[in-house]
Amino acid sequence: MAEINDRIKERRLAAGKTLLEVAEYLGVKEATAQRYESGEIKNIKHETIVSLAQLFNCSCLLYTSPS
Repeated sequence: MAEINDRIKERRLAAGKTLLEVAEYLGVKEATAQRYESGEIKNIKHETIVSLAQLFNCSCLLYTSPS
């Protein structure tokens, strides 16, 4: 199963969104959105994951995996 950062990027690209659009939706800087995708930020808040799922119109389960 792909890592969360890879799935975030895949979903963003499939949705035709830019990093800036995602960042503005989340209320963070573009650099922060990029760090979510690069895996630099490992512990993404649950609320952020839910917001991403809403933005990409997909299930939160796509963003979670067993430890």
